[in-house]
Amino acid sequence: MKPTTDIEQVKSVARALLMTEVYKTPYSPMVVQHPFTSSGFVATTKDGVMQLIDITESEENLQAWQSFMRKQIL
Repeated sequence: MKPTTDIEQVKSVARALLMTEVYKTPYSPMVVQHPFTSSGFVATTKDGVMQLIDITESEENLQAWQSFMRKQIL
């Protein structure tokens, strides 16, 4: 019998990991440590337009990216 995946549990874990802290490195913002990205420069959308933002620059940028990623997870 094939095992099944509890997709809702997977999404729940993914959302929790998304909210973990972004750790800066000596090479930040180019290189950061986070389960979803290794760069502080990430793509997100604003007013329907894709843009590149620096999530290490401000809390607003980080929250915008987390909101974008949350929608992708769902």
